[in-house]
Amino acid sequence: MTETDNFGQAYNALAILFFYLAIVFPLIGGTILWMAFRFAKVPGFTFVKSWKVYLAGLSYSYLVVIGLVLVFRQPFPVFQTILFFIIPLVAIPLLARDFSQRALGVEVVVILVANSIMLGFLYMSASFLQKPSANNQSEMGVRSTLRERAQ
Repeated sequence: MTETDNFGQAYNALAILFFYLAIVFPLIGGTILWMAFRFAKVPGFTFVKSWKVYLAGLSYSYLVVIGLVLVFRQPFPVFQTILFFIIPLVAIPLLARDFSQRALGVEVVVILVANSIMLGFLYMSASFLQKPSANNQSEMGVRSTLRERAQ
């Protein structure tokens, strides 16, 4: 595998990861939050406000989780998952600035449901984030050798 192939694969993986983390996941959570506010008849929440609040809450959790991995130089999957739920549970109500019992109840339920959906989706579809196995690397080496011989 050449260096440009590695760079291309890393770039594609980061682009897909950014797309999910910064666009798809906040859009899913913001939509669910907005629909739940409408269902519970909590006034003053438009789709854009719900999306912004959810995006900010997720961004804070991303920053804390990535920061801890960078500081300790190793992942803590269970601790990261717990933080992925706790930080939005604190940040989103503070950012929404509606501390009524109905709004807080809606936010807690939505955060638990939406983050569970997101984590399930991420764990099931993020096989591209795993390191290549030895078998996979040897297959790639054979393919590149055959490609070089054909030229």
